Amino acid sequence: MKKSKLVAATAAFALIVAACTSTSVEPSTSRTPETSTTTPAVSTTQDPGTGSTSTADASDPDPAIVAALKAEIDPLIDITEELRGIQFLRRPEVVVISTAQMAARVRDDIEEEIDLEDIAITDRMFRLLGMMGPDDALAEIYPELYAEQVAGFYDGDTQELVVAADTAELSALTKSVVVHELVHALTDQYFEFHDTMTDLADAEGRSEEVAALQALAEGDATYFQFLYLQQLPLLEQAAMLVEAQDVPTDVLDSAPSFLAESLGFPYTTGFVFVQSLMDLGGAAALDRAYESLPVTTEQIMHPDRYRSGEGPRTVAPPKVVLDGWQLQVADTFGEWGLNLLFLDSVSRGDRVVATNGWGGDSYSVYYNADDVAFVMRYVGDSEEDAVEVAQALIDHTEGTLGLGDGVTDGGGRLWDTGDTYAFVDRIGDGLVYIISSDPAAGRSIRAQVSVP
Repeated sequence: MKKSKLVAATAAFALIVAACTSTSVEPSTSRTPETSTTTPAVSTTQDPGTGSTSTADASDPDPAIVAALKAEIDPLIDITEELRGIQFLRRPEVVVISTAQMAARVRDDIEEEIDLEDIAITDRMFRLLGMMGPDDALAEIYPELYAEQVAGFYDGDTQELVVAADTAELSALTKSVVVHELVHALTDQYFEFHDTMTDLADAEGRSEEVAALQALAEGDATYFQFLYLQQLPLLEQAAMLVEAQDVPTDVLDSAPSFLAESLGFPYTTGFVFVQSLMDLGGAAALDRAYESLPVTTEQIMHPDRYRSGEGPRTVAPPKVVLDGWQLQVADTFGEWGLNLLFLDSVSRGDRVVATNGWGGDSYSVYYNADDVAFVMRYVGDSEEDAVEVAQALIDHTEGTLGLGDGVTDGGGRLWDTGDTYAFVDRIGDGLVYIISSDPAAGRSIRAQVSVP
C-alpha cells in the first residue's frame, strides 16, 4: 500500500465522539475522550482514495437533497470559524455523496492502492510479534473498516469537504463530523499540514513524525468538535447518542486489538495534547504547534516533553546482511508503538511504566519467500527504563508468543524452539530484541547487531 494511503488507513477509523458515553462534553477538563467500540461513524483527515466522487454502481443523491444539505452545512462553516478563532481564506467546497457511494468509493480505492505483497509481509511481521492472529489479514480488514466507518472526510488534495448522506437533513452526529472536517479544512489553509503529512508519509523512516502530526491535527479537530457539541441543547446531544448506538462496528470489533487502539490514538491522545496547549496558551499556542511540530508519539503522550523540547535520542538502525533476504522497512516504534506491542501481554499499569522512559529506537524487518525477521535497537532515558522494557519483552515473548521460559545466553535471554528464534539483551540503558521465524536467520542477526 502506498505510504500516503497508510496515513489515511491509520486515521480513518478512530472513534471521535466522547458524547457516546455522556450527554455533556467538557474540553476544558483533563478527561480523555472515551474510546469505545459502540461509538459512531468517523471522519478522516484526508481522502481515503483518489477516485472520483461518482461511483458506477451507486446512484448520485437527488440534487434537491444535495442543495438542502449544502444549505445546512453553510452555517456550520461560520460556527467553525468562530470556534477555531480564524476565518477561511477561501470558502471550502462541499461535495455530497450517498452513503452507498462512500462505502463503494473507499472500498474500491483502498483495494486498488493496496500492495498485496507488501501488506502480506506486514501481516507476517504482526503475526510474528503476536499482534495478529493467523487468520487476520490487513488487506481484508482495511477496506471493510473504511466501508463500515467513514461518514465524511476532508480531501487535502482537492481541499474539498466530502460528506455522505441520503436524506435532506443532517443528523446531529453528521453535523459534528462536518465541524470536525471543517476544522481540518480551515487549519490546512493556514498551516498546510496535509502536504507536510503526505511528504512525511512518503519518506522512509518518518512514521513517528507522521503519527505526531496526525495527533496534532486530529486532536485540534476533535477539541473544537467537542466545543461544538457542548453548546448544543441536551436534546440534540441525546439524539446523537441514540444515533451513535446504531452505527455498525462489527469489523472493528473483530479486528486485532492493537488496530483499534492505534486508530483511536490521534483522536483520544491528540485531544489531550491539544487540550494542554489550549489550557496553557489558548489558540495561539495551538497555532504555534503547527509551526514547531511535535515529532514523536512520546511528545503527544507527554505534552510537557513537547514544551521542554525533549526529542528522541538517535539510535543507529540495525545493519544486517542475510543471503536471500530483503529489507522491508526500517523505522521507529516509538513510545506508542511499544504500548501496542505489549497491549495483550502486559497489564496497563506495567505497560505505562515500561514505556514511559522511551528514549529512542530503530527497528528493521527482513523477509524472504517463507520467513520474516524483526530486530529492534532501543535506548531508554535511564538504565532502569531499559530494564523495564527488557522485562516487558521477556513477558511478551514467554506469554503472548508462547515460547516458554527462555535460557540465559551470553548475558541475554534466548528462545530457540526450532521454529522461532528470539533473543533480548540489555547493557546499561540500551537493549536489542530479535525475533525470527527462521532460527538460522535469527542467529545471524544476533551475530551482526549490537546493543546501542
